[in-house]
Amino acid sequence: SEIPQTIKDAMEVCCGIAHRYLWVDALCIVEDDDRDKGIQIRAMDVIYGCSNLIIAATCGDGAEASLPGVSPGSRNFTQRTEIIQGHRLANRPQDFNKFVSESKWNTRAWTFQERVLFNGKLFITPQMMFFRCSHHPR
Repeated sequence: SEIPQTIKDAMEVCCGIAHRYLWVDALCIVEDDDRDKGIQIRAMDVIYGCSNLIIAATCGDGAEASLPGVSPGSRNFTQRTEIIQGHRLANRPQDFNKFVSESKWNTRAWTFQERVLFNGKLFITPQMMFFRCSHHPR
């Protein structure tokens, strides 16, 4: 019950896509133990190198913000579609790149290495989830 909602949501995402393991810096690194913290920080390249997906929470200001779209009713964007003269038309969500570039996640040095070192990234924005991998560069 003390686990922040964003981390609970990340656990739910992992279960939903059949991932067995989840690394959460806030839970896996003992922040108030300088020795342990130093060891873990020096090993981040190995930890990241063994990972195959990062979940990037590109919305909210903290661990209690949650991941929109994971829990029912947690996303307020509805994509509307209409068929007009045989063509299906839909409203377009806001620009994905804008969500990511203006997110708090994008402003932190720690997450910069996540963006650079990981091959697979699942970006979760207020309006959509978007997967990007090294085979599909920016």
